[in-house]
Amino acid sequence: MANHDRLYNWWWSDAGPRNSEQMSIEEIVNILTTQRRNNTNIVLGIDGGLVTNSGWYYAVKKFLLVYCHLINADRDTFNATRNYSIWRHHLNSIVSVRQQG
Repeated sequence: MANHDRLYNWWWSDAGPRNSEQMSIEEIVNILTTQRRNNTNIVLGIDGGLVTNSGWYYAVKKFLLVYCHLINADRDTFNATRNYSIWRHHLNSIVSVRQQG
C-alpha cells in the first residue's frame, strides 16, 4: 500500500487539515476528498491508474489513526478490524488533527 501511504503523507505536508479545533470525521473526510479531487497526480495509482475504493478507505483510516486524536472507543475499534472502511460508520465522531511538531 505504498502509494496510499504517499497519500496521507502528502495530506500532512501540503493539504491536510491542521486545525486543532475538533471536527467530525465527516468534515475531515470532506477536506481530504476535496484535496484528492484537486490533485489527481497524487492520487493516481503507482501505474497511473486510479486509487481503488479500498485503497482510499485504507488511506483515510490510516490518516485518522496516525494524525488524529480519536476517542479511545473509536481508536480501539479502528485498530481491532482490518475493515478499511470502518470510519464510514463513525462519521459523527469528533476528533482533532494533531499538530506536527
